[in-house]
Amino acid sequence: MKFPLPTILVPTTLLGLLAWAISDSADTQLEAAPMFIPVMVDSDGDGMDDVMEQNYGTSSATTDSDADTIGDMEELLRGTNPLVWDDVSTLPLAIPNLRIHAYTSGADTTLQVSTLRQAGLTHIQLFWATLNNFQRVRMSSLAHLPNSHNFYSVASPGMQLETYRLQIPTAALLNQQSMAVAVKGLVDGQGYVDQIQFSVHEGILMEFRRDATPTPQGGGGGLFPTDPGGQIPEEARSGEVCVQSLTQVGSIGGGQVLYQVSDSFCGALPTGICFSSCSAAVGDSVVGIDVIGLLAN
Repeated sequence: MKFPLPTILVPTTLLGLLAWAISDSADTQLEAAPMFIPVMVDSDGDGMDDVMEQNYGTSSATTDSDADTIGDMEELLRGTNPLVWDDVSTLPLAIPNLRIHAYTSGADTTLQVSTLRQAGLTHIQLFWATLNNFQRVRMSSLAHLPNSHNFYSVASPGMQLETYRLQIPTAALLNQQSMAVAVKGLVDGQGYVDQIQFSVHEGILMEFRRDATPTPQGGGGGLFPTDPGGQIPEEARSGEVCVQSLTQVGSIGGGQVLYQVSDSFCGALPTGICFSSCSAAVGDSVVGIDVIGLLAN
């Protein structure tokens, strides 16, 4: 069954800045634009750009920040912490995976789609959700934007790391109070979906990381600024992160899922930064994407 798509166009800011388009077709590749993009510099060649390394606290001078023989980006795809040494002999075998990450440097935000795979990544599609719209984005319509496509060797036998990077104006994300971006693709012939949820706090773009597990107090995820070298919210303090618990309150049509912030507090995390308005976010609405629905269609 085809996933129902609205006929309304992309929100005005995106339409003017990006010229994104709606499509129900499955595009396969995004060709790299022949240009040098400073924000996409990967000094150590591990699949994590320097800005992304700064965002996660890893080193841009070495491919393996914790010296456990598994590269930093490979660890993110395997679900381990690139800052914590692992005994490789005790880890389960690597399996294919698909992830999307975001990082900001001033006026530019990079979306990075990364996959750990054996055969390849095909049929890539992007999806954009706000509280009012859900859009499927044609990959070919993004080819005019700065982008790159790269391959990397990894420690996992028979595996390869593949990345697509796409640079968009940060203003397109700051225009919404809450938004989500998802990627869907076939990895080694199997369907995978991943998403990022964004929120804007005090005019600063934040991402919600479910895999942060930042405190001993409980579940939820942490809010992190997408620009590690940019502004931070007022009265921010280091060593903590804004922990949020999201409760699903319903579907709002199309591919959107609506959450409410049921708890929000500053919890301990040495590499995090929390802000005084963190607790005030309780009750806020946060949009997500129905990833199960995307996989089923």
